[in-house]
Amino acid sequence: SLAMVELRVPEFASALANLQKAESLKPNPGTSFNIALCLMNLARFDEASARVEQLMKELPASDVQEKEKLQDLCQTIYGQTLLLRGQPKALLAWMKKTPGRPGAAGDLAVLRVQALVETGEFSSAKTALMEGAKLYPDRPFFKAAATLPAPGKESKARLRQLDLQTTAEMWASFGQWQTCLDTLVKAESLGAPEDADMLLLKANAFDQLDRPEDNLRALRAAQKLAPANATLQNNLGYLLLDHGGD
Repeated sequence: SLAMVELRVPEFASALANLQKAESLKPNPGTSFNIALCLMNLARFDEASARVEQLMKELPASDVQEKEKLQDLCQTIYGQTLLLRGQPKALLAWMKKTPGRPGAAGDLAVLRVQALVETGEFSSAKTALMEGAKLYPDRPFFKAAATLPAPGKESKARLRQLDLQTTAEMWASFGQWQTCLDTLVKAESLGAPEDADMLLLKANAFDQLDRPEDNLRALRAAQKLAPANATLQNNLGYLLLDHGGD
């Protein structure tokens, strides 16, 4: 119970230590999954990947609560660990031999497009992107399909940028803010125009890295593009308040 509170604070190192103590007393898949989450947030991706891989083997025969949900999450996180470890070919090979669970299908469809982009299979990536847009039209990743230019050099650059921006969001979800920022800078270098969501993520990274002036610049730039974005305006208001602005 203490570890679950620490996960929400978050204090991942302390949560990991308490989860490991709990596991030594009474192993169960739920505890193991939360250990994997802690490892991801501590950038220990190899250990997290190995643990999730083992969980995917054990869960089908277990009687743990929320077994179906855990199996879905394990597939998503395992795919993410492969991508974040720079193994897109391994990710594609795993997807080819592993039936995707319905609850993880949308996430896996995104990861598949990313892996195809990172292996240079742009034609297949564009096809997978269009298929995903039909199946999961509400996902921001697939909404971007409508804005892609015709096949060519510009289209490849936009696919790379889309992959990098989505990877930056993954880094952010696991608290790796400097890596998130570095990935966004790579995305910007490809020349596509900035959008408000990308700038907001960049501002969040600056906030977590205690760079208020850079944060303010990113939020002001985003404000020009999306003045009605409530999250953006909220973050900007608090930033101004915290640093003596009006």
